[in-house]
Amino acid sequence: MLLVSLVVVLREVLEASVTLALLFVVGRQVGLGRHWVPAGLALGAALARLLAGNFEQIAAWQDGVGQELLNSVLSVLVFLGLACLCQWQGNPARRQHMMVVMTAVFTMTTTREGAELLLYYSAFSADPYSLRTALLGGAMGVGIGLSLGVVCYYTLIQLSRTVRQHGTRLWLALFGAGILSQGVQMLQQADWLPAQPALWDSGWLIPEHELAGQLLYALFSYEATPSALQLVVWLAGMTLLWLLPMRRWRSA
Repeated sequence: MLLVSLVVVLREVLEASVTLALLFVVGRQVGLGRHWVPAGLALGAALARLLAGNFEQIAAWQDGVGQELLNSVLSVLVFLGLACLCQWQGNPARRQHMMVVMTAVFTMTTTREGAELLLYYSAFSADPYSLRTALLGGAMGVGIGLSLGVVCYYTLIQLSRTVRQHGTRLWLALFGAGILSQGVQMLQQADWLPAQPALWDSGWLIPEHELAGQLLYALFSYEATPSALQLVVWLAGMTLLWLLPMRRWRSA
């Protein structure tokens, strides 16, 4: 139970932590502070509690696929927010717009990850011993996840300006494309998009349920058995996020 809780919490916290690290780096490029973080965290926590508290009603939407549809909508909105940040990356004239978008992206990320954690821990409410063990594992997961986010942030800001811009854009592209691919997977699970056979199965090399697979999922939305549609959407999303800043610089 301790190890399971550590891995589950680490996956959720790491995704939010890496998102925050990338937002900090993007904001730093245009001189934005971090005063937008408390608002995003508070709003995201409130929405997460609201979603977790109404899970059964939400899950019952659209003939029982409400949770998948809601997660897919959040994934698409986060991707669109990252696309805006890529387009405005390094542009001080868009500072206020970027602050609003970063707050929204962090809010949606906190909402999604927070709701999943609340639902996970609600399963232990009737067993105090298991809850204590799960909380201990979760605390360890939180510590590791936040530490890795800090490492990501300081690794990026220590790079030269040009390398940092390209490195941040590449990570945003990989991260955003993975999130968009998650949205497609949710829609396939809800039968709103056609189900397709897996193109390959890398589970023998990196199982999704083990620590390495969970870390890769949090960082890049690793999927051991992706469908053709997921791959196409991932490639399209990554290409779009990678080319958006180039388009702005050429226009300038």
